[in-house]
Amino acid sequence: MIVFFGGGPFPEEIGWRGFALPRMQKRFGPLRATLLLGLLWACWHLPQFLTSAQHGGPGTHFNTFAANFPIFTVGCIAISIILTWIYNKKQGNLFSVMLVHTSINTFSMIQPYAANPSLKEMDISFTIGFVFVALIVLISTRGKLGYDKYSYTVPAQNINIRN
Repeated sequence: MIVFFGGGPFPEEIGWRGFALPRMQKRFGPLRATLLLGLLWACWHLPQFLTSAQHGGPGTHFNTFAANFPIFTVGCIAISIILTWIYNKKQGNLFSVMLVHTSINTFSMIQPYAANPSLKEMDISFTIGFVFVALIVLISTRGKLGYDKYSYTVPAQNINIRN
């Protein structure tokens, strides 16, 4: 519950997938909208690279950031593809997307405390895994990511009808 409400998924997904994604998909199509959203989402997390959570913080060299941020960005884009597909297949159900986002965040919060040293530095391995799943989604949906432009309702407009 702490990760869900305080760790990002609840407020982030309201903005990213609840507000931005439907509008961006309508304008750019599902794939371009998702790629742009993934890039924006990665940049949103830039301040985290000033903390030890993203292998940064005081005394960290720029080379560490230069190596870790591109890996993180690719991971955000891959996760964004997966979350967009879930969002579209569930007809805009944000709760499903929030649960997947929460599970990713929960594991990433537990990962640094793993007893096995190889699990502590698995960022590249997880990114490769997410890219693999994202590629499967892209190939199986032919880049449409489950998007059906006709399944989304447009809010009713005020129409004055005079007799």
